[in-house]
Amino acid sequence: MPSASNDWVGSPFSLIGSTCEDVNECAVSNGGCHRLTGCENTPGSRTCGGCPKDYAGDGYVGCFDVNECVNPDCSDRLPTGADDAPAPVVTTSGDVTAAATSAKGAPATFTATAKDSVEGTRPVNCMPASGSVFRVGKTTVTCWAFNKRGKIGRSTLTVNVTQ
Repeated sequence: MPSASNDWVGSPFSLIGSTCEDVNECAVSNGGCHRLTGCENTPGSRTCGGCPKDYAGDGYVGCFDVNECVNPDCSDRLPTGADDAPAPVVTTSGDVTAAATSAKGAPATFTATAKDSVEGTRPVNCMPASGSVFRVGKTTVTCWAFNKRGKIGRSTLTVNVTQ
């Protein structure tokens, strides 16, 4: 059975068997885009749409009702130091080794968390997901989290299924 692995630390792509697939960053929490905007998956990333009429800001930072802002550009609503802050830090439980339970491989579980210095805890998505059945061999799992400023943090772990 072929093994799945890659050398792209934090890659927005996932190697499934012998096929390289784009990770759909929009599939979780609207890709980190503001709830009033759309998220469009692009190869290796995603794009947040603009704010609707009568809102200032952008889909990455946030959309603010202009009637509620002190400044016309709503800069008073942004967190202090938000533009200089780094991407969320994604932490995983580490590499996993499992013995095959069938010809298809074995299920493997792991955890991943993300913390942003401005926004605190952020939702995390992993591809393949924890609990998936992994083929015999090594598979690189990529986990990622977005913040509202459009920055993405990634981490990887390896699932090794032995026969």
